[in-house]
Amino acid sequence: MRSVSIVLLAVVVAVTAQTKGMKLSELMTNRNQQEGLCELCKMFFNTITGVIDEAFNWLNQEIEDLCNDGFAGNSTAVDVCKKKAETAVTKIRDFIEIEEAPEAMCHKLYLC
Repeated sequence: MRSVSIVLLAVVVAVTAQTKGMKLSELMTNRNQQEGLCELCKMFFNTITGVIDEAFNWLNQEIEDLCNDGFAGNSTAVDVCKKKAETAVTKIRDFIEIEEAPEAMCHKLYLC
């Protein structure tokens, strides 16, 4: 039992000396940066943000076309349709949208 305790103590001392007071999060971040996970993470969040933007731009265009076609000849109805649809889409977009920068998101995940 004593030899196990001595080995365990030696391992703890070696690990402590090697990390030089680094926190676990810093150790994880350093390891992940070396493996290139930081760049992959940022690329992932940039791609997701781009896809969300493209989807909402497409949706806005489709709604505008639908309002124009559905209420052709009635400019007041077209304007009301567009305004109500725009309000609904904005609420959904605000709910889904990623507000933080990719770097910040990856940092929270200890990947950068």
